[in-house]
Amino acid sequence: MKEDRRDHGEGAACAASLTILPCGERYDQEDRAEQAADRFFRAASVLPQGSSLCWQLAPAQGGSFSLAAFSEGDAPVTTEDFGWIFLPCAEVKEAARVEPLNGEGRTVYSLVPEKEPSSPSEGEAGEALCALQKAGAVLRAVSSGERSILLLSLPGELTLRLRAAIAMGFSGAAACAGEAEASAGFLHLVTQDVLAWMEEQACRDAAPPPSGETPLARLNLGSRSSACLRRAGVSTVEQLRAMTEEELRGIRNLSRSCREEIAEKLASFSDAPSAGETASPAQDGRESAAPDALEALVGLGEVKAQVQAIAAYARLKRSLEQRAAFSMTLHMAFVGNPGTAKTTVARILAGIFHRIGLLASPDVVEVGRADLVARYEGQTEDLVRSVFSRAAGSLLFIDEAYALYDDRGGYGSEAFSAIVQEMENHRKDTIVIFAGYPDEMERLFAGNPGLRARAPFQIRFRDYSAAELAQIAELEANRRGFALQPEARETVERLCRTAEGRPEAGNGRFSRNLAEGAILRYAVRVCGGEEPAAEPFVLRAEDFAAPAAPLPPAARRPIGFIG
Repeated sequence: MKEDRRDHGEGAACAASLTILPCGERYDQEDRAEQAADRFFRAASVLPQGSSLCWQLAPAQGGSFSLAAFSEGDAPVTTEDFGWIFLPCAEVKEAARVEPLNGEGRTVYSLVPEKEPSSPSEGEAGEALCALQKAGAVLRAVSSGERSILLLSLPGELTLRLRAAIAMGFSGAAACAGEAEASAGFLHLVTQDVLAWMEEQACRDAAPPPSGETPLARLNLGSRSSACLRRAGVSTVEQLRAMTEEELRGIRNLSRSCREEIAEKLASFSDAPSAGETASPAQDGRESAAPDALEALVGLGEVKAQVQAIAAYARLKRSLEQRAAFSMTLHMAFVGNPGTAKTTVARILAGIFHRIGLLASPDVVEVGRADLVARYEGQTEDLVRSVFSRAAGSLLFIDEAYALYDDRGGYGSEAFSAIVQEMENHRKDTIVIFAGYPDEMERLFAGNPGLRARAPFQIRFRDYSAAELAQIAELEANRRGFALQPEARETVERLCRTAEGRPEAGNGRFSRNLAEGAILRYAVRVCGGEEPAAEPFVLRAEDFAAPAAPLPPAARRPIGFIG
């Protein structure tokens, strides 16, 4: 990165101001912040040598942050490219001036992680960003195929409080003087955290729809359709229904495939409560959309049947509790290979349980070993209690639960004992799902017979077939506003056959990466100036190629158990 650009904010090849859109309630396999972060780093990886993509948070009026994106070097980036990159959660409003980092009295640091993070920091990242916001900080990320850098500019020295907030919010990150490179994985997760936090702020600030009208999010539209409609001022289902076909065609960037999606969702949408149920004024759309979202998932026939049975069981539990003292546990285990929609189904179940009245909230609190096991003796129990306190009234999803019992010298057994105790303490207000890969989960259950009794429902998620993988890939492309040529479908089916039966390929993630890779090649082909778009937003066979092979998995350590 050139010194004059970093320090003075001048000479950027292209700069754009981004406005974060309020989030809709969707049950995709990934959220919008993750999609935008993926696009940002994929685009940065194909830039010419010496070029980079950047985003920057800077103080704005009203005690908030403004978000800008810009390119450096000879990068062939346009404002439209930034619109495509950040489409899932933001829109380009206007050209932006990039504020300098080295202003008068300001100090610039680099943020580097102590260890490679494995998952977004969620609430802790939000607390860190709030602290930086109050301190008047400027945060800049720089990414290219060669390096990744996260820079922090402050109007003064870095205080102890800010150091602690940064370490807690960004995976133990530390600030150091000068320019130091960070890993791409660290920068990716910080980008995802920042976008998710700003999206949450936008949701809080968004004006509620008029009384009696249905939020547009209830339609569960794809990100491109939602973004185009929001830009046009459409925020409710009633507004959308009142529009003519001609008015829809007049909405900027709303493609034919988007209009077809809207017509299909409107035709199948019903805002009436199910027979025998009364709609609750507290419902925000997630729980009432949950059954439809489950049915819309590709494949998973056995899972859908089991979820429906558990939902019926939950309704019975709720009915019996209202008549007399009655206790039945709904804790469960989700067992399946990567990318088989375990987290997605958990989010849908949370909505169903909330609608029934078993949970106070449709939210899912997702945690892993790092959230439950402390570094020092005696702290793990407090950590577990804190997680259950945060999850009270919600569904607690413990991913890779078997990792609590490995041999890494931690306090996994202490965590599990605390989890069992908290499950008992919160048996009336929290439902726990243990999730993980088949072999490891089977060894976990075999070594801990009591776990089977505490989680009596076990749902097995099978690997997707080649046909299902191809269907998911096309749906992922459609959600992003792209259609496929017939020849492209044949190529997708051929590529999916190579991934069938290979859990390491990632199942649904393979399909998502297949679609994202094709869209990236479309962007290079059309927006990079190689050729005009004969069919706008239509993917061709040559746009598809097998995603890069995943890194070989690290040797899994044996899992130890308490006798």
